[in-house]
Amino acid sequence: MMKNKEELKSLVDTVTSSEDYEGNYGYRITDTSATLCNVDDSHRQQVPADYLEFLTEFGFGELDAAFHL
Repeated sequence: MMKNKEELKSLVDTVTSSEDYEGNYGYRITDTSATLCNVDDSHRQQVPADYLEFLTEFGFGELDAAFHL
């Protein structure tokens, strides 16, 4: 289960609603297996489950890696 989900949601909303925000935060994924289809099986097992949950809940884009850390 992803930690601090509500806090992350608040941070994402704050950044993306900022008057100075010029980026495209991205899109949510709906199928994690499709997202990893071109990743070797040995590496696929190393993808953190909470990161996949983050991508499903909040999406991917310019900020996803920063928020995941």
